[in-house]
Amino acid sequence: MTKPLHFDFVISNPRHHLEMALSVIACLHESRATCRILSLCELRGFATPAERIAPPAELFRIVPWNMRRSPASGDSNATRRWIRALAWHCLMAPRVRLALRRRPDLAVLPNDDAYPYDRIAGTLRQRRIPFLMVQEGIRFPLPGGVGQGYGCAGASAIAAWGQSSAAYFRGKGVAPERIRVTGNPRAGGARGRPDAETSERARSRWDLGPKTLLLCTNPIEDQGFCTRAEKLTLIRRFARGIAPLFDDPAFCLAVKLHGREAPSDYEPLFRELPADRFRVLTDAPLSELFAASEAAVVLASTVGLEALAGGLSLGVLEIPGFGFQYDYVQSGAAVGLSWQEPMAAQVAALFRPSASREMQTRTYLRRQLDS
Repeated sequence: MTKPLHFDFVISNPRHHLEMALSVIACLHESRATCRILSLCELRGFATPAERIAPPAELFRIVPWNMRRSPASGDSNATRRWIRALAWHCLMAPRVRLALRRRPDLAVLPNDDAYPYDRIAGTLRQRRIPFLMVQEGIRFPLPGGVGQGYGCAGASAIAAWGQSSAAYFRGKGVAPERIRVTGNPRAGGARGRPDAETSERARSRWDLGPKTLLLCTNPIEDQGFCTRAEKLTLIRRFARGIAPLFDDPAFCLAVKLHGREAPSDYEPLFRELPADRFRVLTDAPLSELFAASEAAVVLASTVGLEALAGGLSLGVLEIPGFGFQYDYVQSGAAVGLSWQEPMAAQVAALFRPSASREMQTRTYLRRQLDS
């Protein structure tokens, strides 16, 4: 009898990384393949959800304890590089070598350029272990990037979300025969606004008003766009800028934090706003917040794609010195929120229907998410 194939899935996020991995693992299990998840979640400040990984998958923690304040700490690029190199050589590299004593037939990575995936990809190449890179999010060059670029680390194949991503990887020099357009399992299905009952139920659960703006933050300091203090200053400036919108009793603000961000950092930024009409949320499911909201604002995140797929108007907040990230604004699918104009007026425009923007959004989503 032929020996079953064995696959290793590397993740660093217990949400979208794990969700994508588990859907594939379920199919592989039916074909008698064995699967293992190599978790870097603790490196990112998350806890690996072992209870969700139980059979049919095995679990190996590359980082056995929470390191949130280490590899991503420090505001200077030099400090960050030094800490990351130390963490890799002293902790992660030995653990990766230990895991690979059980040689997989294929490793699956969500990234091959960002730390420490770049090091893991290099280790796999050295050991002649083939790997598949599954697109994890939107693609844009990060400040101070030192790698070859996303998708350029020698993957045997790349699973791209849509034709736009396929074109991007071809432009980076990836051979066309190594690119497969597979769609995005988290945002490529049903699109558009939910029915009124679903929206009302979501607003009631999270105590939100009928005219809710969803602000989705993310750790742009770790992406190299600014320091943590500068990011918080940016959000405080945005909160003050939209204060006039609260003159409308129906207006409400929901602030959805990234899993690595703390409410205690954000709540003071909104003290000047009506206390009963803003919420700083961490565990609320994005799908419910999309249903409860009419418009969303992002910084540099895949959440913008999901918001557009959920039928929301999208605004992208300008990052000083770097402009509007990804191609949401350039494509016409989103509104760029500039610091050169009154912020309240720009955000208010998100709540007004725009037939041209809706048409551009449909075209954009087809290019981004359809297989």
